[in-house]
Amino acid sequence: TLTTGWYNAGTEIQVENLTYYVNPQERYVPTSISPSTLKVNSPSSVDVTAVKQFLVTVNGVSSWYNQGSTVTLNANVPIYEVGKFVGTDNVSPGATLVVNGPIHEQLVESPNYAFIGSVGVVVAAVAGAAVALSRKKPGK
Repeated sequence: TLTTGWYNAGTEIQVENLTYYVNPQERYVPTSISPSTLKVNSPSSVDVTAVKQFLVTVNGVSSWYNQGSTVTLNANVPIYEVGKFVGTDNVSPGATLVVNGPIHEQLVESPNYAFIGSVGVVVAAVAGAAVALSRKKPGK
């Protein structure tokens, strides 16, 4: 680990490109180190640029995303069900979230009672029409 301090003249220093984990859901990933190697002959400094990333978990699958980036929560939900993502934010499928911290979302599906009821009404109407037509006798 390279820190501020006194180093003997002539010491060669190589800065390693290591990811720093703040915790299991947040990390800093170096994107630039300048210089990455130096020989100490006078007071020196090293500039390290890093990007902050957060862990995003959707339906048990985790990936790292840069802070400020977006993630869209897509899901294929059958017409006879409704879906909602539950967790950090409670949103519908298709919602886009800005990553400013760890995100954990799980798709929860439940019956689409409006669709099921509509199908029931159509089935009842067709059955009623079939019964009515079967009772009608030709010529009367």
